[in-house]
Formats: sequence, structure tokens, C-alpha cells
Amino acid sequence: MALTKLTITDKIETLHLAVGYPVIQVREAKIIAEDGVEINRSFQRHVLTPDADVSGESNEVQAIAAVVFTDAAKAAYAATIIAEDGVEISRTFHRHVLTPDADIVAEDLGVFAIAKEVFTDAAKAAKAAKAAKAAKAAKAAYAAAQAQE
Repeated sequence: MALTKLTITDKIETLHLAVGYPVIQVREAKIIAEDGVEINRSFQRHVLTPDADVSGESNEVQAIAAVVFTDAAKAAYAATIIAEDGVEISRTFHRHVLTPDADIVAEDLGVFAIAKEVFTDAAKAAKAAKAAKAAKAAKAAYAAAQAQE
């Protein structure tokens, strides 16, 4: 009975805020497994603004930041900072959620550039392998449950 803990970046989202600049939201999954079977998963998120130091982030996050954190985005972000007390009053935003197997429509060149950079053939293969592994584990769990009956 071996317990293992794994932390992975499982979701990276670019949120385009109505006030004129994007942010990157990164979600990490902490996975606890017993003998290779996942028994718990929890999530933690953090948000990066155009002025963020992304040097400590994953290569994927750095690639996205290089595309979306343009000089214009940095200037728009700087313009929203309230100098008096630094408190933001209100924000409205929408989100684009793309997966490696998504059919990408180039509504936004920034989103298209991000998808092209991040959704490599390796990322698509990794997603397919993860789905196959999950299906195999579910099938094994079902067979084990049937054998116990």
C-alpha cells in the first residue's frame, strides 16, 4: 500500500478582462494515489497580471505570457491601478477554455497564437493517453467489483 503525491498544472486559462487587459489563471491539481489509484484530488489557483514575474512558472505559462502580456496589455493594466490606495472596485470578464483537442476558431489572434504554441502534438497525445489510462483504470475497478460479488 504505497501512497504517492503528485502536483500538476492541469489548467491554464487566459481571461480577457473588460477593462482592457488579460490575466492568466493557473490551476494546480494535488493528486494523492494509493497503489497507482487516485484517491483524492484538490485544486489551488493563482492569477498572473501583465506586470507579473513569470520566470518561476512552467514553460507553458511563460509561453502564454509572452503572447498575451504585450506592451499594450501592460499599459492597460497600469492604467487601471488606482494610485491612491491600490484597490480595484469592480471587474467584468469572460473566459476562453480550450483543450488540446479543441477545434480552434481564430476569433482572436492572441487566443489562436496561444493555442498554436501550447497545443502541440505532444500535448494532444498526452491528453489521449490520460483518457486511455483513466478508461483502463475504470474498467479494472469495475472488473474487481464484479469479482468481489
